[in-house]
Amino acid sequence: MLEYIIIFLVGILVGGINGMAGGASVISYPVLLATGMSPVSAAISNALGVTPANFFALIAARDQMRAARRLDRDIAGKLAGAVGRQRFGRAVLAPRPVS
Repeated sequence: MLEYIIIFLVGILVGGINGMAGGASVISYPVLLATGMSPVSAAISNALGVTPANFFALIAARDQMRAARRLDRDIAGKLAGAVGRQRFGRAVLAPRPVS
């Protein structure tokens, strides 16, 4: 019974840490091992426990990801324009062979 209480309390702590900064598996995995779980069971339980947090973090960050995608398109367009202008300038200003 004490193991369940420990796992529950650490789960609440890990949920808070994972929600703020991520990387809480550093705490939860050793606790699962310390309660007597096999390494494979602890790894699977840990992965299943962290998956919902990652999913909701993805939902929360989608606006930031859209803004980054727009910024990437803007940068790519400006880079393509700069390369095009550079090539045009080189073609116009390049010395021509005298015939």
